Amino acid sequence: MQLLLWTIFPLAVVLIVLSLAGITRHRQVMIRMVEDRDRGLTLAEANRLAHEIDERTDTLTRAASRVAVHENVASAVATMVGLAGGLSDHYTRHGHKVRF
Repeated sequence: MQLLLWTIFPLAVVLIVLSLAGITRHRQVMIRMVEDRDRGLTLAEANRLAHEIDERTDTLTRAASRVAVHENVASAVATMVGLAGGLSDHYTRHGHKVRF
């Protein structure tokens, strides 16, 4: 009985301690691996979102420049219409017929 107590019990304790140390080490490695994977996925998603934001910014910039061009054209047309109206008033006051 004492032989079992002095040989098997310490061996069992050593095996249990080694087992718990292995499980702890495995858990730490798995946590680090998941953190690395999550970090990579986060960076990939951030890059994808940055690319999408850049594309939308470019689209909005092009649309804004078109609006500015249209506003400039509309302003120019309004100026021309105003000038044409002034010219038609000038010609009708002097007896000329103006047709548009």
